[in-house]
Amino acid sequence: MPARLRGAAAPLHHGFRPGAGRGARVPAPAAGGAARAARGAGPGSRGGGALRPGPGGTPRDARRSGAAAASPAGRAHGHAALRPGRGLAGGDPPRARPVLLRRRHRGPELHARRAGRRGAGTALATARTPAGGRAAGGRRPAPGAGLARAGQVAALPRAPPRRARRRGPRGPAPGPALSRAQGPLPRVAGPVTAPLQLAVVAADLSQRGGAEAVAVWTALGLARRGHAVALYTAAFRPELWPELAEAEALVRLVPAVPQAGHLQRARNLARELRHELDRWPLVYAHGDLALWWTAHTRAPVVWLCHEPPRRLYAPVTDAWLERARHRDGADRDHPALAALQAQSTAPLRDPRRALRRWRERRHDRRCARRARHVFVNSSCSAQAFARVYRRSPEVLDLGVPAPAPHPACAERRGLAVISGGNPNKNLHGVLAAAAELARRRALPDLTWHVWGPGTDAPPFRARLADRGLQERVLLHGFLSNPEADVRLRGSRALLYLPLCEPFGLATVEALLRDTPVVASDHGGPAEVLARCGGGILVDPLRPERVAEALQRTLGDPARESALRSAARQASGNARRLFDPELYLQRTEARLRALLGRCAPAQLSSPA
Repeated sequence: MPARLRGAAAPLHHGFRPGAGRGARVPAPAAGGAARAARGAGPGSRGGGALRPGPGGTPRDARRSGAAAASPAGRAHGHAALRPGRGLAGGDPPRARPVLLRRRHRGPELHARRAGRRGAGTALATARTPAGGRAAGGRRPAPGAGLARAGQVAALPRAPPRRARRRGPRGPAPGPALSRAQGPLPRVAGPVTAPLQLAVVAADLSQRGGAEAVAVWTALGLARRGHAVALYTAAFRPELWPELAEAEALVRLVPAVPQAGHLQRARNLARELRHELDRWPLVYAHGDLALWWTAHTRAPVVWLCHEPPRRLYAPVTDAWLERARHRDGADRDHPALAALQAQSTAPLRDPRRALRRWRERRHDRRCARRARHVFVNSSCSAQAFARVYRRSPEVLDLGVPAPAPHPACAERRGLAVISGGNPNKNLHGVLAAAAELARRRALPDLTWHVWGPGTDAPPFRARLADRGLQERVLLHGFLSNPEADVRLRGSRALLYLPLCEPFGLATVEALLRDTPVVASDHGGPAEVLARCGGGILVDPLRPERVAEALQRTLGDPARESALRSAARQASGNARRLFDPELYLQRTEARLRALLGRCAPAQLSSPA
């Protein structure tokens, strides 16, 4: 190779030999220096040239000279001395070192600067503060201090901007044991007998459903057992939750965030809640959105998963519906089947939507891996969870409050129907079964009382008018707890036909009131009836079979009496399996076991 080309290629290696290890130096070819000297590059060029060695030169000159690099001035700027045999070749003027080498030699200095900037943060990390909050420099009040106001809901103060946010000393950084689910954790000497301190997170309490009710019952039950509990939610309507009238101070409203996409809004809420949830030793998330809100907290997270998000994992959660869509005689006009068909073909029609769904699934799986322990409400939910997250959860029987003692109804009238405006609640199938009974002219005196969120919407009323069922079927919409209790207690049976329901709280509530149930033959309702008894199972997508079952059961007094007797026996089984105190005991035992495996620094709390 000509000397000119060898001299031009010399800056590419700067004395490093590929494969010799990181930072290893070898002598550079002398021809490169000779070629550069022959070109006579000026002092300002990168190729070398006249330098000004000596004390009067600048640090850059001293760095290039090689002789001044060993001086105290050179070491003051973090440059090591060039020892004979390890520096550049003789006659080749020293060059500015690569960034890799400068960082390597400045390692001790950078570590000293960072340690000085952190101060005693690492030393204080494992010494959490006593009752007054964080240690010296701690700026956060105790959980609930300044937030809980008697008789009203407290709204959390909005966090300052991220650049202006100052942070006190924290615990150890979340390593593999904190970020991996079911990871090995250090043991704490002695049992944990102090009252629990935990934050219960529920996404939305502005509507009353089964999942929301379980979150409220859990927070209220643990608070009555003497534990320090706060219930974090984004929306709350006190009139829907009369049981929280005496404990409304438990509720904390999270700060509002700018409206954005589904995933971005969850991330914004997670950032807003991070410093609030970090003050609690334990976080109990109810539902998938609540789990997303805990994405940035360092506290251990326990997740009660009612079911994996249907919008992300429909092929798994709606597997029964997917099989029913392809069978012969399926009702193609059913809203649930049409919605499933549209959801399966949406990625082909809108690639951007497919990308958003992929990002949401990735974020959901990351949050699921961070959960230290996972509860599910039924065996079918456990199977779906294992297929989606490749992890085995623990099945926990939920606690359903038993009704207050009432005298038995002398005469039961009408048919209770609990449904909703959601297509998976299958109000379409309920109305089709009512039309089938009217076509058969069977049970003409049976009045259908339908209630639930969205059941009184105009499309359903128009469908009733088209089929002439206004006198037979009454749409009540949403009913309060006392009204629903009276309707359910005085009905001859409950018709509950959801599609792919993970648990089915209405089934347990009916059995607790000695009311027999006609329910879907799959999912949570079928599992509850298989364990407790007191009902019959039908195909929810076959209106003729639903009508036949009602006609055979309610049209024969002997069969109806036998079914009601079975429902009274099933009521005892439901009280035993879904006892709220037993549910709270199991939850508390599991939470204590989890805290017993956490680090001692995480067991202490500002409260």
